[in-house]
Amino acid sequence: MVENPQVSIYGTVYNSSSYIKNSIDSIINQFKDFKDNFEMVIVDNYSTDGTYEILKDYQKKYPNITIIQEKCTRGKGRAIAFDNTKGKFVFTVDFDTVYSDSLSKIVYYALKNYEENSLFSQSEFCSRATMEKIGNWIDSNEGEGIELISRAISKGVKVYFVPALYSKNAISLKRETRYAKGVFKYAVRSFKYYRDRIISEGITSREGLITNTMQGKLLINLAFVYLKLTNKKVYNYSSYLLNSHFMLDNVNFVDPSKIGINPLDYGFDLYLSRVPTKILNSVIDKLYGLNIKRIKFLTKNVVLFYSDSTSKENLDYFAAFYQNLHG
Repeated sequence: MVENPQVSIYGTVYNSSSYIKNSIDSIINQFKDFKDNFEMVIVDNYSTDGTYEILKDYQKKYPNITIIQEKCTRGKGRAIAFDNTKGKFVFTVDFDTVYSDSLSKIVYYALKNYEENSLFSQSEFCSRATMEKIGNWIDSNEGEGIELISRAISKGVKVYFVPALYSKNAISLKRETRYAKGVFKYAVRSFKYYRDRIISEGITSREGLITNTMQGKLLINLAFVYLKLTNKKVYNYSSYLLNSHFMLDNVNFVDPSKIGINPLDYGFDLYLSRVPTKILNSVIDKLYGLNIKRIKFLTKNVVLFYSDSTSKENLDYFAAFYQNLHG
């Protein structure tokens, strides 16, 4: 066990037995000093597919891995995991994702060049002191990353983003389909998805959410009614922007070439829908300055900016990811 780890990796997981081994291995294998300087804290949301048993096997092999079982959303699970970390620096990961070595390059770069009161939005890497200033994760299954980053910006934290691909597997099925078996359970999870999107992204009107289905429109209306009746807090950090747009307007892009990222991995995906023109043009100008100037439409509302040398494999990954998660 690492008594005083320099870095804590933390996150939550639920029913991801098909992905969990490759995910953990992809992280451990790229951090060569994992056993000496890192710890990993994972909260399992009472998985029923063998995920927890796999995690316990990893814990036996690696004393610096801590496993906790707790009923939770993804945001609450991350909050519990963070509360059980000890490292001077912290970052979160998703344990249904297989990571490329771009992740470790970003983390090592951040460690070497870290400025207090800053955050790298990939995996929300920052010092413990900065994370404590920002505050812990909200109890949400969707958009909790956007909320935390927007909150960080509102508190004066400088947010950096490296426009590069650092995960290597597109989830094969929509999350709601993976986790909810049956029409009723799927509808309930979809309702919670829209509810949490509204809460986390500071959406104040139905125009802030896009759906082409009657079911989706009905669930969005129900979510707004529910939030009004229950007086649930909607987190918004700008008087006129969604949190996702507020975040885009304030993020500082880092040149991936300075970090040693392979040009094949350069890329940045962007929702075009309802992004104010001024913010959109600013982001495009910044990407052009980093030699990320090719575009590919992934869906009607999502575009990928990439470099001339970006691999077809990575373009296919982005396309598959958005096709599976957003239809």
